Amino acid sequence: MAIDFDGIDDKIDYEDTWGALTRFTCMFWMKAEAPFANLDGMVGKHIVDNGAFQVAHRDAIGTGMLAVFLPSGAGNGGETRTPSAFAVADVWLHFAFTFDGNVTGDENRVHIFKDGAEVATTQATASVPATIQDSGSVVQLGTYGRDSGVWDGQLAHVKMFSSTLTEWMIRNEMTHR
Repeated sequence: MAIDFDGIDDKIDYEDTWGALTRFTCMFWMKAEAPFANLDGMVGKHIVDNGAFQVAHRDAIGTGMLAVFLPSGAGNGGETRTPSAFAVADVWLHFAFTFDGNVTGDENRVHIFKDGAEVATTQATASVPATIQDSGSVVQLGTYGRDSGVWDGQLAHVKMFSSTLTEWMIRNEMTHR
C-alpha cells in the first residue's frame, strides 16, 4: 500500500533506534507528481549541524534529478546526485542508496540504484563523511526536514538497514515486498 503525500503539509515522523552508522542502506518505491520542485524531500533524518541523511529532488529546473545528502557537520557534507530524468512524473520506480564509510574516496562511499541496478552518479559537494551521525531527530517521510521541501507524490515499502546491501540483495528486497 502506498502513502500519498499532497506536497503541501503531509509528512510522517517515526522514532528510530540507531546511533552513528558506518554502513547504511535506504530503499523505497516512489511515484512523483509533476512538476518537480527543488528539495522535495522523500525520506530523511533531519539535518541540524550533524544530521544523518536526506533523499530529495535536487534541481530547481525540475528534471527529476535526485540527491543523497550526508552531512559532515555544520550543514556541510557530501551530496551525491543521480543523472537528470532519474525520476519521471507519474511512473513508479524503486530507489535505493547504500553508504559505506569504511571505503576510501568520496565517490566510493555512496551508491545509488534505480529499479535494482546501480546508476552513474556525480559527487556534487564537499566530502562524504566516514560516519552517519545520529542527529537525535526522528526519521521523516515526505519532507526535506522541519516541514520544508514537502514531497508531492507517493511512497511505498520504505526500508532501512544498518548494513550495506549488495546490488543482488537490493533487487531481492525490491521484488519481495
